[in-house]
Amino acid sequence: MSAQIRWGILGTGFAAAQFVDGLRTLENTWVSAVASRTTARAEEFARHFSIPTSYGRYEDLFADPAVDVVYVATTNPQHRAHCLLAIEAGKAVVCEKPFALDGAQAREIVDAARRRKVFCMEAIRPRFLPAVREMHRLVAEGAIGEPQALYAALGHRSIVDPANRLLDPIGGGALLDIGCYPLSIAVLLFGRPAGVKSSAVMDASRIDHEWSAILSYTGGRTATISATLRADLSPSLVVTGSAGTIEMNGPLYWGETLSIRRNPPTAPQAVYTSAGFPPRGLATRVKSIPAVRLTISRIKSLLRPLRRSAQVITCPYPGNGFTAEAHEAIECLRENRIESRLSPLDDSVAMMDIMDSIRRHWSVE
Repeated sequence: MSAQIRWGILGTGFAAAQFVDGLRTLENTWVSAVASRTTARAEEFARHFSIPTSYGRYEDLFADPAVDVVYVATTNPQHRAHCLLAIEAGKAVVCEKPFALDGAQAREIVDAARRRKVFCMEAIRPRFLPAVREMHRLVAEGAIGEPQALYAALGHRSIVDPANRLLDPIGGGALLDIGCYPLSIAVLLFGRPAGVKSSAVMDASRIDHEWSAILSYTGGRTATISATLRADLSPSLVVTGSAGTIEMNGPLYWGETLSIRRNPPTAPQAVYTSAGFPPRGLATRVKSIPAVRLTISRIKSLLRPLRRSAQVITCPYPGNGFTAEAHEAIECLRENRIESRLSPLDDSVAMMDIMDSIRRHWSVE
């Protein structure tokens, strides 16, 4: 493909605006057209971002020869149809998360893209952020020893309004809206789980307002994930290993720094006699003296911060966070690749399969 990459924006909501704004810091790429459900909204968006062409029908954008790649930023239930239409028109596709509503839809999109040999990628911000990429590298290289557990939580208080898209019975809920972020990290670092357990808080329409899940992996690894639309949670992403811990400082989709703490060697457990009591050697008797025990405790408290002090790694991202995912798509197109190495299609399918497994647990409660 030409070094000049021309974008078509499908949708005019928050994500579309942020994506267009993020493109401004990149060279040799621009937005050629935007489409919305109404001509008025498309024209308003085009004026604001100085986009030369606007359409009041999505189909017109797919037919535009001045568009190389379509950024799908419509509502969740429309992602499958719009991705398929773009692919059939021969356009490269970058689809805002979630990639689809379930595993079957995700496979349909992936099969179409691979059949037509058209570039297709899910735009899920954490995958492209330098901090997450660095975390992935450190975990893979054994910086914290053998990975053992992942914990991730994300929560935003949403407006309780039936008109809110988050409460739409089709495509709404905490799992699809924000749960995909921690799930994406779990798939990136640990892969597909061997087992899933989950529970959720749902309303009368079966919309999940809050949920949690435990993903189990071979070798004893676990990923504990939770997301809620009922509260503003302090975002958390922590990966623990046999020799340390890595933590992201900040939201999963905006974080720019990591903290690494190396664990001190684990002290061997006491050896017990056949009578069931610990041996009473001289060292044990000395340590039992209150003054000695207090001194040892004070020394340990002084050494603990030294042994547990964190190494902070700064990984700034370009632009507004959406820039990184746009940059990856552009590089793939210039290199004539049809899949991203940072957000491969198999991982997007895996995420949707995990979501299906999570929801199956809710259906039997």
